[in-house]
Order: sequence, then C-alpha cells, then structure tokens
Amino acid sequence: LVLAVAQGQRRLAGGLPGDELEPGHPGRDRRERALHVQLGLELVKDVLKKTDVLGVPTYLETFTPRNISFYNRVGYQVAGSFHEPTRDAKYWLMIRDVGNI
Repeated sequence: LVLAVAQGQRRLAGGLPGDELEPGHPGRDRRERALHVQLGLELVKDVLKKTDVLGVPTYLETFTPRNISFYNRVGYQVAGSFHEPTRDAKYWLMIRDVGNI
C-alpha cells in the first residue's frame, strides 16, 4: 500500500473512488477517514503477520472507544475495561491470539 502526496492531495496509489474531490467537498472528510483506516489496518496487519510467525500473542490498551471496532477487524478482543486514576479515564485492554487476522 502506497500513500502518494502531491500538491496537498492525499491518495492511495491506484486511487480510491472520490480521491479527486476538492477540499471542502462534503464527501472528502468521509473518504479521508476511510483512507486513514485502510492505511492503519495495513500497518497493523504487517506487524501482526510478524508476531504470528514468531508465535507471539499480542495485547494493547486504548482509551478511545471508537478504536475498539478498528482493532476487532484484526482479531483483537476486549479482555476488560479499567479506570485509570491519574487521567480519570476509562480504558480497554484488548488481546489477540496468534493467527487471528
């Protein structure tokens, strides 16, 4: 996956529908968010393939509820939620078994 940056426009090499939308177009923000999710998934999957080869399960913590569905897509499951007193915030512990993409 390649991110091309040219003249202030971001797009995937090969393009996504709507990449040509000008800044301020109503559909541009939605398409940019989709692009960021796609790029993020590819980066995470690359690392997880390596941990799978090594036979290593992984875990993560997130303070952002909307991230849970993102990590579910690559095999993470919520193991529990906790309160972090320093930040006075809820966070989630997520774990992923080997080979669970």
